[in-house]
Amino acid sequence: MCSNYSWSPQSSNPFELQQQQELTPFTLPLTPTPTTINDSPNLQENQSPCFKVEESIPLFKQEESFQLTATSEEIKLDDLKDRITIKLVEEKLFNKFKDLQLEMVITKAGRNLFPKLNFAVEGLEPDNCYLFSVMFKRVDNLKYKYTKNQWIENGPADDEYHEQKEFPHASNTQFQNGKQWMESDISFAKLKLTNNQQNSSKNAVFLRSLHKYCPVLIIYRFEPENSTFTKFIEKEITCSTFITVTAYQNSAVTKLKVDNNPFAKGFRDGGRKRSRCYQSEESESSPPPPAKQKYLQAAAETNSLFSTPFFNTLNYFQNWYNPNMYDFK
Repeated sequence: MCSNYSWSPQSSNPFELQQQQELTPFTLPLTPTPTTINDSPNLQENQSPCFKVEESIPLFKQEESFQLTATSEEIKLDDLKDRITIKLVEEKLFNKFKDLQLEMVITKAGRNLFPKLNFAVEGLEPDNCYLFSVMFKRVDNLKYKYTKNQWIENGPADDEYHEQKEFPHASNTQFQNGKQWMESDISFAKLKLTNNQQNSSKNAVFLRSLHKYCPVLIIYRFEPENSTFTKFIEKEITCSTFITVTAYQNSAVTKLKVDNNPFAKGFRDGGRKRSRCYQSEESESSPPPPAKQKYLQAAAETNSLFSTPFFNTLNYFQNWYNPNMYDFK
């Protein structure tokens, strides 16, 4: 039995397949839905129909379609859920924030998370297809503020702008099977958090500032019996719960992130972008270099009407051409 499928963004259920007669290209974000299904007596009992997908994404259109088959194992779903393990790759780094309240900066343009949400998943059916996505669940109905070096409750939470949408993994478009997913870490490094409701970026997820959220990893499993993807596992990553901020409030959180972020080299000691709050007393009290000392001394001796460094320097060098400064006797 061979079936042709296409994704339709208008579907109310993001992973429900609907029957159609013609293939139509889709645009991310994905909302998988099926098309034409033809019966074939040669299809095995636990094997899904092979399906054909023609896709297009922004700035790139794939003209060639591809086919794949998904085969499920003869195992109870509860036993399969127990077999699947989900591990947060940077769990040790997240645990360093255990005694602190983790903060995540959100901006209008969108800001990447750090530490990042990377997962290692084991126990999937090697030949069956899966889809992965992440959403952010509000922990409570409270708003928070940072005062006296601690986070405290600050009244009821703001209303949700809309139901929290899921952020699909980029490899969902390739319909990878369990073996392919388990070969490497499942990374959501491109995900960004924004406080702009009008942000239309496909990588941005809207969250409210000064609210507490918990990331949730969602796994969709392909069911060969009815040719649909259904929500199979929802895993709350409690150790990565954070409060959204527009600027870091706790300096200890900032320092811990800078010390562990390989891309924050410029903010560490010795970097040009070093934060003022981390400058040592020695660097603040150390004398300026000799060239700067000479300039400051010359500027102090100049009786210029201008107080800016530019005009003080100009006046200093103009005096070099003044013949009255030299004794020709």
